[in-house]
Order: sequence, then C-alpha cells, then structure tokens
Amino acid sequence: MPSRAVCTARDSRCARRSCHDFIVAIADAVIEAGATRLRPIFLTAGAAMFGSFVITLDPIFSGLAWSFIFGIFASTAFSLVVVPLVYFLISERRPASRHEG
Repeated sequence: MPSRAVCTARDSRCARRSCHDFIVAIADAVIEAGATRLRPIFLTAGAAMFGSFVITLDPIFSGLAWSFIFGIFASTAFSLVVVPLVYFLISERRPASRHEG
C-alpha cells in the first residue's frame, strides 16, 4: 500500500483511498463532537424550556412562552443535527474536487 506522500493526482486508486480516509476522519470527528456537545446542549435547553413552562399558565405571556419553548427546541435540533450534517456534506465534497485533475 503506497503512502500518502507517494500518491499523485493521476493515481486514481490512491486518490480514492486518501479521499475515503479523509471522509472517514471527518465523519468520526462530527460524531465525536456531537457526542461531546449533546449533554451540555440538552441540559441548557431543557432547563430553559422547563423554566418557561410556568409562564405558559399566564394568559398574557402564554404566547411568548410557547414561542420561546419551540424556538429553543428548534435551535437545539438545528445545532445538534443540521449543522453537523451540513458540515459533513460540505467537507465530503471538498476532497473530491481536490483529487480531480
């Protein structure tokens, strides 16, 4: 198996192997970062949502409380699912364009 230093853009098998290694490394990094951030984000969002449930009983501020709760829920889902997914998809395309030649 050739090392990465020997790989050239013309050797498609080696370029594919390097690209695959890069994608696997990015996938592992995204999963590890998500696992590391999961608990603090859930605790913060859960505390804010739980604290806002008291405000839902008030007839004047009920709408504000519900919009706050669902906004926190949406931003939590966005930061834990959408942002890592988009990062992975963007970084997945980058090595393919670098190895084409």
